[in-house]
Amino acid sequence: MKKPALGFLLVALLAVFVISTIVFAEPQQQPIGPDTLDELGSSRHTPAVIPSKEAYAGNVTELSVDTQSTTLGWQGYYGNVTGTITLDDASNNTMYDWAIAHPEGEVYAAIAQVSNWDLVACATPENISYIENNTYKFNTYPNETLKSDTDVDSILNTFNTSFAGDFYVGSTRINAASGCSAAYLYVNDAPDATHAFTETLLYDQTAQNLIFTSLLHQYGTAGFDTLSHDFQMLVAENGHNGEETTTTYYFYVEIQ
Repeated sequence: MKKPALGFLLVALLAVFVISTIVFAEPQQQPIGPDTLDELGSSRHTPAVIPSKEAYAGNVTELSVDTQSTTLGWQGYYGNVTGTITLDDASNNTMYDWAIAHPEGEVYAAIAQVSNWDLVACATPENISYIENNTYKFNTYPNETLKSDTDVDSILNTFNTSFAGDFYVGSTRINAASGCSAAYLYVNDAPDATHAFTETLLYDQTAQNLIFTSLLHQYGTAGFDTLSHDFQMLVAENGHNGEETTTTYYFYVEIQ
């Protein structure tokens, strides 16, 4: 019996290796749109009762004035996340699933749909400054320059600390070495030194947009309003134009 040529054997072995790689390669988890996204309520800052003082002819009076002004550059979201890990076919018929009582993961919000999560990385200060000054929806003062440097509630001045968490977005690992900026949202109506609610900024290199990314707090904790939440996040919204305009945000979630 004629023995197979060495070249044929090498080709056959290579084919087996390629097929094995295709069959057994572990897929990367990608953020997906949630099955439901319900708005349960919305509110805003209530102005204080207008104070008054008595004026007396001939008097010169020193006043100490403190006030709160509602931001015209941000929208806040918060809430809870529930879900399952499922084994489905292409028609979403379920063979088996596993309920997650306290999911870990992230909630993402962007003004454009994300087409390739493998091209998402940390937003650099240059990315943020460019978007703030050139993207209408994020540029809350269209007639100003150097907004990132001059406005206290700009994106750059809000996300003004270094991200210290650790998670994957697509195949990219985001951690303290990645150079992401972070904001730590309030707990019990005050700043939180424990950083229970962490938000970071990612950048979609395909659409050239920011992705606001909130890490889930696995077991829930008292949020800004003292009630338990899984996440809290800020998203930029231009409210300085004097019109009742809105911005559409697309939400994605990744749980495990």
